[in-house]
Amino acid sequence: MKYYVLNGHTEYAISLPEHYGKHIALAAEELVRFFREAAGTAIEQGNKGKVISLGNTPLYEKYAAEFDLEKINSRGFYIRTFEENIVICGRTELGVLYGVYELLEKLFGIEFFAADEIFVPHIDNVPYKDFDICSQPAIEYRQITYKSLAREQIFAHRQRVEVNNTDPDGLYFTFWGTMWVHTMT
Repeated sequence: MKYYVLNGHTEYAISLPEHYGKHIALAAEELVRFFREAAGTAIEQGNKGKVISLGNTPLYEKYAAEFDLEKINSRGFYIRTFEENIVICGRTELGVLYGVYELLEKLFGIEFFAADEIFVPHIDNVPYKDFDICSQPAIEYRQITYKSLAREQIFAHRQRVEVNNTDPDGLYFTFWGTMWVHTMT
C-alpha cells in the first residue's frame, strides 16, 4: 500500500516555480505548517522524488496539456495526481493557494472555523489516493467585509474569499467602488 504519510513521516517535497509571488509562498508555508501539525512530519522544498507541485513548476509543464486553465475562473484550481505526484495549478496564484487548502482538507480533514479555531486531527498514516479535482467558485469575487474578519487575511484565504485594499474603516471596495452590495441567494 502507498502513503502520503506513513508513521509520521513523508517522502514528499514541495515543488515551487522558479519565480513566484506571495500567494504561492503562503501556500508552501501552509503545507509545511499543517503537515507538521496534522502528521508531525516536516515537508521540505525540492524537485526530486515525490512532490506536491504548486503552480508553474517543471512537473506542471510536463503535464500542462492535461489542464484547461481557460475553463476555470481566476479563483479556480486543479488538483491532479500523476505517478504519485500531486499537481496543484490554477489561472492565478490565488487559485493555487485555494487548491492547497482543498488538499489539506482532503488529506488530513483539517477544517477552518475561525481565525483562532482550526480543527487539525492528528494522523500518523495518510493512505495514497488519486486526485482529479477541478474546482472554481460560482461567484468569482468574494470578499469579507466584517471589520474583525477583514483584518484576518490568512483566515479569509482559508475560507477562499478575498481581502484586498482596506479603507480606514476596514471595508473593501476593490472591485466595485462605492456601488458595493450584498449578494442574495
